[in-house]
Amino acid sequence: MSDSVLKDLEKKVNGDLRKAQNNMFSGKNEEAWNMIEEIWTDLEKIRTIDPNYRTIQNMERTYNKLKQDLEKKLGKGQTTSPTPVKALTPSTTSIPTQQRPTLAPAPKEIDPNKLPAGVTKRLGDIQTPLERVETYTNETDSLSKIDKARYELQSATSIYEEITRMYSDYANHPDVESSHIKITQLTEKLAALSEKAEAEKEQAEKIKEQIEAESRRWVEKIRPYLLSSGVHDKQLELSRIRGKENLLHQTQLLEEVKALQSEYNSQDWSNGKTWDLEQAEENLLKMIKNGEETYHESITSIINEAASLIEEKINWFNSDTAWRTDNTKRPAWLYTRDREAIDEKMAIVNELVPEILAENSQDLLDLKNKRAKLMELNQERLDIIPQRTYMVPEKYAGDDKDALKTKAAELVKDKEPTADILRVHLIREDWRVEDVLEHTDTSRTAIRHRITYHLPAQVAAKVGENTLLYNAHIAKNQRPDGSFDGLYGNLEDHPDTITPENIQNKGTK
Repeated sequence: MSDSVLKDLEKKVNGDLRKAQNNMFSGKNEEAWNMIEEIWTDLEKIRTIDPNYRTIQNMERTYNKLKQDLEKKLGKGQTTSPTPVKALTPSTTSIPTQQRPTLAPAPKEIDPNKLPAGVTKRLGDIQTPLERVETYTNETDSLSKIDKARYELQSATSIYEEITRMYSDYANHPDVESSHIKITQLTEKLAALSEKAEAEKEQAEKIKEQIEAESRRWVEKIRPYLLSSGVHDKQLELSRIRGKENLLHQTQLLEEVKALQSEYNSQDWSNGKTWDLEQAEENLLKMIKNGEETYHESITSIINEAASLIEEKINWFNSDTAWRTDNTKRPAWLYTRDREAIDEKMAIVNELVPEILAENSQDLLDLKNKRAKLMELNQERLDIIPQRTYMVPEKYAGDDKDALKTKAAELVKDKEPTADILRVHLIREDWRVEDVLEHTDTSRTAIRHRITYHLPAQVAAKVGENTLLYNAHIAKNQRPDGSFDGLYGNLEDHPDTITPENIQNKGTK
């Protein structure tokens, strides 16, 4: 602030000096003399702020020359010698204002009841800085205006000292004394405000230190749960969570981080917090929000995968309606692989109960209802299928048919040792011949000539409480000399159910 003040004072002094000189040259010596006092006060202000100010010497020379010329023109005597002009070095100690030689008007006849024009003017001048001091010290944020108030009070004090120095005979005049009392009161008030400001500054520093320490402590508590921490066992999953253990871990972390958030929110942050803590808090809230969304979306996805598969089969059943009006057609039903796929998805869902998914959860209840509906539709079809399943009529009449039937029965007994074989049909009139050249290994280096004979068969058997119809495939390989190896074969994976009556009908339908 002092640099701008000095420049303003320098500009004012130079302007006043030029104006006073012009007045003197125009014969307005009294007006010029009245300006001398104010110029002197401004020079004193500059010396107080910076005794070595760069233009102080030039301004003092001009001032002394002007004052001497006016004294000669006005016939005024000197009680002191002109102000010496001497360059001040950085090591020179500035002489206090009251110790410097002063320039004052020559003694003249005193009328204590009538103030000189110069005193009246300066008493008027002193009011402006005093009013500013009062304004600054009365404002609600007066502590922030202390420096400005100090400067204005210094200006008022300088004017008062000038009056008492140059017009000492009027120092006890009520108007002069009133200014002195006002300066004293404002000095005391400013001192009290300064003391209060220092106390508040010290308290603010303590609060700032407490804020920084508490903020650091909380940043360290929050940091492990943030993505950038690298603490993997504290990281909430933000993408699809698979498996019960991972979902339970997410649940545990969400409970931990919400407890931390609750503790954090219970703290008194009225004094503020650091930017680092605000960022950590913002990131933590995002982690909680995204972590919860991921958790719930993962559970929903597990349920939806099972529900989607079940709905697909229900839609398949609903589109298969021909069997309802045509007794010769069999309905579609769930194959073993379909049931296994559904059971696998349901097992994943049921694994979440009850730790993650409540037994009375509406999503779980809806899923179970869909599965029950599918099983009901499937059972309806399974009940119809045996009634519309028939054995294909016997077609093979070769001499080896008994051996072929025996082999077909053996294939069933190998799979179901307790099976009671009810009937075997060879359902093609002749063998199907497969004559191929094929590689014998994965390196595809050796080739063989293979001739295989195939014949399909059906085997009806009683297995426990069920009557089943197996589809068998019998085969034999022909040797290079035209003879055959032994019979071999296999069963299709899933036998059909059939009613005993349809077996007795010998496949007439």
